[in-house]
Amino acid sequence: MNLFHRTPIKPRRTILEQLSRVGSTSCLALGALLLVSASAGCANHEEKATVAINEAVQSCRDASAEEAFYGVERFDGGQDEILRVACLKDIANFEIENNLTASATTGPVVWNAQRSMETDAWSVKGVAWPDLERARRALNENDPTQEQLTYANTHLESAQKDVPESAWIRLTRLDTLLKLRTKTRKADTPNPTTIGDEAQKQFDETVAWAKTNDDLDTQVAAQYMVVEHLEKYMNRVEMILESDGSGDDWLIKSAEVAEKEGRTEEAEKYRQELEDTQTKRAEDQEIYGKRKVELHAALCAHVAELSPSGVTDAALAKRVSAKKSAIDCMARAGDATAEAATE
Repeated sequence: MNLFHRTPIKPRRTILEQLSRVGSTSCLALGALLLVSASAGCANHEEKATVAINEAVQSCRDASAEEAFYGVERFDGGQDEILRVACLKDIANFEIENNLTASATTGPVVWNAQRSMETDAWSVKGVAWPDLERARRALNENDPTQEQLTYANTHLESAQKDVPESAWIRLTRLDTLLKLRTKTRKADTPNPTTIGDEAQKQFDETVAWAKTNDDLDTQVAAQYMVVEHLEKYMNRVEMILESDGSGDDWLIKSAEVAEKEGRTEEAEKYRQELEDTQTKRAEDQEIYGKRKVELHAALCAHVAELSPSGVTDAALAKRVSAKKSAIDCMARAGDATAEAATE
């Protein structure tokens, strides 16, 4: 044996050479491993986002059925109010984007979630129902204008189509239409002693829906709203009829003073205003006298159908009882008959 013979040392391959010798099967395995890791990460975020939304929806569903709205806690500590009945709809349309934000729906309601970059945790960041939010915003004004009431009604109508099982939407829309009727009722309004075609349609549909669903509280609440509306208009009509012409004396004296001081043209203006005022008063007495008779019949017909019996809402039952006691249809009937006889 040649002790000095040495086996030639093969030069070490460069990294590129080593990689170039990796088989195609090994490359596929490595790629698959990377894809699986990425997919696992995506699936993990989808699961976390889904859980966050599901928990928020379930909390709403578990809330007291006595409350129409439920406050959804946001990630920033604030709250979004959501109509509880909308939470009862199936969760659908889950979407996730860039593993940072996600959303899902229950009917028309969109539940938005986001991932915290600090903790990696997912939480609901907000809940949105544009139609209902816009309607409530318009109605939150102290005295909504005709335009605001019309705007609110448009969005409530859309919301009712999306969630027809909501008694709150039905009653709020009826109340909005009754207020709109008050704003738009003029001297020449057709059938002024009625609640108007739109409000009547909403009332009829609400009562029919309530009866179908054995919801006596909603039925009585709708009836109470109509009684209140007609009573308010009756009070306005009676106020017009009770006008005693106390301003006439001022016009007469003003005309006399102007005449004595030689302001003949001004005196004539006072006399003309007096004549116009008296003519208008006579016309109003005739018009509103007839309206009072018609209103009495309509009001008392609705009062006769109103009853607190069986109502589970104690506050509503109390208001109904008080209203029936306050409206004396027998006394009003006597007054209306006497006024009709003198016309």
